[in-house]
Amino acid sequence: MNHQSRRPSQRRKASDSGPQRRAEAAALARMARRLHVPSLQPNVALQAGEGRAVLDGLYVGADRVVMVEVNAHVGPLKSAQRHKVLSDAFKLAMVSKLYARQWRKRSIERILVFVDDGPLARLGPTTWAGAALDAAGVSVQVCKCGSREREALMAAQKRQDIRNG
Repeated sequence: MNHQSRRPSQRRKASDSGPQRRAEAAALARMARRLHVPSLQPNVALQAGEGRAVLDGLYVGADRVVMVEVNAHVGPLKSAQRHKVLSDAFKLAMVSKLYARQWRKRSIERILVFVDDGPLARLGPTTWAGAALDAAGVSVQVCKCGSREREALMAAQKRQDIRNG
């Protein structure tokens, strides 16, 4: 086996981050309280055409549906990370369109949640990305993490940066 064939799995292993999963779970709990819903069910797989879309958080109530994608990144977004955020927003818009009939008579909320306000600079209202989020009906909220959570995320991000090795 050559070095190139091992490299993708090494990247996947490095990006499998416990601190990020814990930060996402904490952000979902904080968002549920903020939105006054009992809880946001984590990692919900929904049928989407021939495939499936996995949402970080979902609440389906009698009068509203809340769909959440969490970005557990601290600091400014790099280009690929911004594309991931926009992909998450597109997923939220697509799922709400696919399930509109099933969820009729309920308001549908599409929310991108960030654990830090650093990523927002590239998604603000004066950027094309911000305009795209607005056009898709996707709101952006920040649920800041605590200092220990932030330090753990920053350490995980440093480990995952492929430029560090």
